[in-house]
Amino acid sequence: MRDRKYLDKVRELSCKICGADDGTIVPAHYSGHMSHRLGKGMGQKAWDHCVAALCHSCHQVMDSYRDGNSKDRAITFLIAILETQKEIYEKGKG
Repeated sequence: MRDRKYLDKVRELSCKICGADDGTIVPAHYSGHMSHRLGKGMGQKAWDHCVAALCHSCHQVMDSYRDGNSKDRAITFLIAILETQKEIYEKGKG
């Protein structure tokens, strides 16, 4: 499930972890616990609607597993995805 228009909208948001709005925002595809349920597989990213708007720094932290692949990391990532989806939905209604 790929959606270039959705990813472009995500790039317009602020970081859903630290709040940065510094021009480095990217749609970060979910990786972590149960990611296979969201389309992730070998050489395959999760679905495009399973992304969080993250700045360069937060994206690096999430991609590096610096603190391991804990459930807390997964929860932080999933909440950021939900906040991203919520903001996109609200902007679309306006």
